[in-house]
Amino acid sequence: MRNNPELPERPTIPFGRLAAILVLAGLSGCNLIIEDIQEEFDPQSIEQAPDPEPEQAEKEKAKIIPICKGKKPKPGPFLTGKEPVDVVCVVDGDTFDVRLKNHNGRIMRVRLRSVECPESWENEKCMRSGKKECKKQVKEGRKAKNRSRSMFGNGHGYLMPKYHNDPYGRKVTEYYLQNGVQLSRQLIRKGLCTNYYKSKRKR
Repeated sequence: MRNNPELPERPTIPFGRLAAILVLAGLSGCNLIIEDIQEEFDPQSIEQAPDPEPEQAEKEKAKIIPICKGKKPKPGPFLTGKEPVDVVCVVDGDTFDVRLKNHNGRIMRVRLRSVECPESWENEKCMRSGKKECKKQVKEGRKAKNRSRSMFGNGHGYLMPKYHNDPYGRKVTEYYLQNGVQLSRQLIRKGLCTNYYKSKRKR
């Protein structure tokens, strides 16, 4: 077959030279891919990356207010109006110790005035209803206590608006969380404690 005289003649590359060019191109492409993989998955960068789990666990742990141990603090000073406090520890769902920010960090025990929470440990008051009933009450009381501990968060809040001392040397008042939520209402709403004044009328 004759070649078409109107079409330009195509340049020809020797087979050996063409094979060498293809091999070099292939090796170059592989090196680029390997370099990209090394940059994306650098083992040293993975080993040096900080592990956030322990730090996060410590933050979560810090949110739980501890249970009160040791001697009961002395009765608190005379208070009026809004009093900023830090919750130190929890006795029951409705009883806890606070640090008074405006009174040189003095510690006093607080009893919520509008709720009645079950006892969280077997004491004389609990045993009046019988051993079986007391154990049942303690189980419910621990739920209320743990709920209060978790709701306190970082412990910052304030007391208001009325105050008086009960026979046990506790300051009877209301506690509000830092966001303005009243703790007593939350405990009643969750069904963990009862309204003190309503339960008092039933006795």
